[in-house]
Amino acid sequence: MKHSLENFTKEEMDYICRLITPKKIRMYFQKKPKEFTAIYRGFRAEKLSDSDTISCVYKNIRQQFIVSFIEKNIEQWLKEIRVSIEEHEKQGISKSEALLLTLSQSVFSGNIDLFFKCTDENFSSDYVSIIKIALQYLEQKKNIDVLANTDTNNLEINEKRGELISQKDKIAELSKTASELQKKLNLNEKIYAETAELLKNITVEKEQLQIKLADANEQIHVARSKLSAMSDELEHFYQLAKFSDVKAFALDDSEYRFTSVCQVRINSVGKLRLTRIADIKNGELVRFMQNEDAPKYFENRDWLFWRDGPSEEGAIGVWNWDVGFNRNDSTTDYVISRYNEHIIITEIKEILTCDCIDELAHYISDNTIEMFSKVKVFFAFRDADYMLNGLLCSEQDFEVSNDKLKLKKSIYMLPQFLIPESDILKIGEKKYYKYMSFGMPQKIYPIKNPIEAVKEFVLARATNAVLRQLGLNTKETQHCRNFLKGLPVDTLYQEISGAYVCSEDEAKKYVSDFILQAESYLSEKDIETLVLAKAIERNEELVARCKELLTVEWEKDYSERLQTAEHHMQDMDASIACKKEELEKSRINYRELKNKLQLIQTEISEKETLACEVEQKVAGRIALARKNAADFICDMAFTLPGHITSQQQSTMLPKGTYRKINSVPEEEISDIDTFEEELAENLELSGYKELVAAEMAQIIVFCISNQLPLVINENAERIADCISAMFGNEGAYAVTFPLGETDCSKICSLIASEAVREYNVFLINGVFDGFTLNTYTELLQHSMEWGDNALLILPLNGISIEMIPSSVWNQAMFIDGDIGVDTFPTSELHAFTTKVIFKAEVDDKILRDKRKLLKQFSGIISNTALLNYSKFLAMMNETIESSIMLRLQISAYAKTTGKTDAFIEAFTAMGIDVKENKELSKYM
Repeated sequence: MKHSLENFTKEEMDYICRLITPKKIRMYFQKKPKEFTAIYRGFRAEKLSDSDTISCVYKNIRQQFIVSFIEKNIEQWLKEIRVSIEEHEKQGISKSEALLLTLSQSVFSGNIDLFFKCTDENFSSDYVSIIKIALQYLEQKKNIDVLANTDTNNLEINEKRGELISQKDKIAELSKTASELQKKLNLNEKIYAETAELLKNITVEKEQLQIKLADANEQIHVARSKLSAMSDELEHFYQLAKFSDVKAFALDDSEYRFTSVCQVRINSVGKLRLTRIADIKNGELVRFMQNEDAPKYFENRDWLFWRDGPSEEGAIGVWNWDVGFNRNDSTTDYVISRYNEHIIITEIKEILTCDCIDELAHYISDNTIEMFSKVKVFFAFRDADYMLNGLLCSEQDFEVSNDKLKLKKSIYMLPQFLIPESDILKIGEKKYYKYMSFGMPQKIYPIKNPIEAVKEFVLARATNAVLRQLGLNTKETQHCRNFLKGLPVDTLYQEISGAYVCSEDEAKKYVSDFILQAESYLSEKDIETLVLAKAIERNEELVARCKELLTVEWEKDYSERLQTAEHHMQDMDASIACKKEELEKSRINYRELKNKLQLIQTEISEKETLACEVEQKVAGRIALARKNAADFICDMAFTLPGHITSQQQSTMLPKGTYRKINSVPEEEISDIDTFEEELAENLELSGYKELVAAEMAQIIVFCISNQLPLVINENAERIADCISAMFGNEGAYAVTFPLGETDCSKICSLIASEAVREYNVFLINGVFDGFTLNTYTELLQHSMEWGDNALLILPLNGISIEMIPSSVWNQAMFIDGDIGVDTFPTSELHAFTTKVIFKAEVDDKILRDKRKLLKQFSGIISNTALLNYSKFLAMMNETIESSIMLRLQISAYAKTTGKTDAFIEAFTAMGIDVKENKELSKYM
């Protein structure tokens, strides 16, 4: 494009956006959630109005992802215009006429100026004016032609014809102007001829000047070589200057005459005093020595009154101060002082355990440092010349961690200085640098390996959202990030040089020698083989003898093998004949067994019908027995003393508690992909394998997004704690139904009170203990009141999955918490502040495609469960073959309905051997 989008007016951007359509722009924003959130935080792209969408584009026209989208559409329009012009030219139409016809039918027909602003071709202003007038003429002619077909609009036709005549007059004027321009062109051609003659004369002078130029170029080449050397040296000093310690400090001479380094002390009466240790003069610390022969006042005083600044005893700082005559006693003084927070002195910490700069760098980056403030710290070690060699750090280079300081991860380089012992001033037990600044450093030392820093930058950019946009699914994203994390920082040469304490050139020689030795053995060109080969070649008799021996041995060895192979072939023929007879007998037996199987299946069907009738009668009797038992219990309750009844009722009140977990606070999470990844990492820390943890995280995110409860058979507490940590909570809120209790209104009230404040994970034990769905159904009904603030986890507590009614799986998802347990929990969980909007929207077409994958299970699981499982596959971009957790959902459903045979047949048809699959076989 000729012009940047930043130069377009608001009206022009409004015209372009409406051509693209606001709906298409919103769809593009939905595909770029991270970039859209950065410019329009707190809003969802699909909820924007048309005007808000266009306003968002115009206000953020400098954002690269918006620029690329707009320019892509404009380039497509311009391409269509170029193609149309070329087609018209092939039909014999001139380029100008082709341009007129194409523009009149293009998207720019309503704003011709915008077209000439977008196109890369250059057109004169006169040409543009003629094109615009011609387009107006075509438009008016078109309107007149339309009006001419209507008998009722003759007056309007006459008016249009008048306008057309006027436009023709304008065209005539423009033609006259074009004629004048042609005359000017002829004049320019004449001038061009004269200029050509002049150029010929100048060429002669040019040849003479080229000789001088060659000499000048030689001199320039020499000068550039010197300049290049100086530039390299200047660049080196420029890089050093970035880390130079030459920060200026100001002494307020107008109000205070003295600036001193003082230490806070408490006198005998408990008041704070400042002990004068050293004075700052001309940027240098000068130790204060009191004159014992002079009065201890005025400039000779060794202490000051404390009025502001640090108040901790032993604290060291810088104070500006001055003295004057005491109005009551002229022999004494009056002191004024003020703490100066702008002057920063440098404390020197000598690290005795370090002997080189590498060890010192590791010490600073790997360890926590005692707290310090208002000072710079020079970490150093003593070299062979007894000089202090070290790295200078400031307070801004560190961050607070557990009441100590830790070097920030963003610090990659530190300035290195070398100072003599004479520049050190010892104050108490601490050492300080004698001067206010270090000046230019000797070098800039890299604290981190550059390769490791690059890896961190790449990982920071290769987020889950970015990799997902590139088309990777959750597992591929996890594997990609794990691969990047596991890349070695050092090369092979660096590892060898580190192991043998040698240079990288020596390490390369070791590797080269190893490769040559390997190649020599592979190609049989080592010295031993060559010596033997030369010895045999020079003795013809030895060669003949070797051939004879080899021939005899070969005939002896292989004749026996050939006889053995022939006998073996005969045995195989006989065995094949026997197997064919056995196969024929097996086929006959198979037909007989198949007929018997059909008879047995008929008998089983009849017995199943009879069993159903028996179950109905038994159920009726059980119901009658329950009623009688309930009446008996009620009678007993009325006959019990009042205080016993109330005591029993009080023991049935439910109580909940938050589980305690060990966690480390982490940063805020704002997108669902990062939430899923960090949840998978928490599950890994709890002992699950990487792949199983990733798939568990998918199921959990699906349940949170769709407000479905989780049913877990094993390790429900461990999984609940991992989820709870994702919302910054201490642990899951655990509550248990009292034995025999069917009314869950009290527990629902308890959960509702906890769910009001923030998102909570509720671990509800005993829901399935009564083998009835009343409690489960009431919980689901009440869960609608809690909205998006609660995730229900229902442990089976040892109940077999066969005892769970199949209708449970229509409204819940199942996790086998025993699958993938690899180790005990190894470390603390990561706790986050989650601000994610969990939405369960999926594309209808993708949902239909995923449901087709589950069509073969329609006879095994209900349609409601099919919809849930299809939605899970669509949200997570998974298939049946790739998702262990989905196969477990279907297995659990088949187990509760008793349709395991149909389940096995369906999976066998897909090429999945259920018996060989240890995760699925346990449910068969």
